[in-house]
Amino acid sequence: MDKFNKNDQRLWDNVFINAKPEWIQSWKSLQKTSYREDCIAFFKNEKVNKVLDLGCGVGIWSIQLALEGFDVTSTDFSEPAIAFAKNWSKEKELNIQFKVAPVAEKKFEDESFDGIIASLILDNISKEEMIKTLEVQKRQLRKQGVMFALFNPFMTKVQLDEIMRATNNPTKDITSVMYTDDELKAGFEGFSLVNFKKYEHGLRGLFLKKE
Repeated sequence: MDKFNKNDQRLWDNVFINAKPEWIQSWKSLQKTSYREDCIAFFKNEKVNKVLDLGCGVGIWSIQLALEGFDVTSTDFSEPAIAFAKNWSKEKELNIQFKVAPVAEKKFEDESFDGIIASLILDNISKEEMIKTLEVQKRQLRKQGVMFALFNPFMTKVQLDEIMRATNNPTKDITSVMYTDDELKAGFEGFSLVNFKKYEHGLRGLFLKKE
């Protein structure tokens, strides 16, 4: 299996290279969301310090977590996204480590992190890559470490295609795998499910602890 889908990488690179001013303004607004607030509370309750932001994109989670005092390391397979995130981090005078890496690639020592963020990334890779990613991330997470995984709302392929066409979404051709709630709850082997919560727009959050 390839480390990642090359077409997905090209599509994401294009999004970040050609980012519209209104997108950048939205990214940098750091709008509060209930799922990010819940994740931060979960991590603080579990005494998390070192966090890996997996598939970080332009670094929205990374910046917010660093501002909350977490020691953040972030990875993404898109070089333009990492370049944007690095510059933004410098603007904020934050010490965040960024690496260009696919989500299924092991870049760090075993048990390097107390917590992992996987926000809107695990359903934008193939099922095979998701299985490999979870195997890798479990090794990089300390014993009793935690993960917060955020998934897109469940919809049929027809519904998804209609939305993508209607909004002229530039990522309409990326890999997208739909998981039911029950599939998500049962899909994290080696983790215990602490909580499963639904958020605005149908987003689904899983609060997980490594067994």
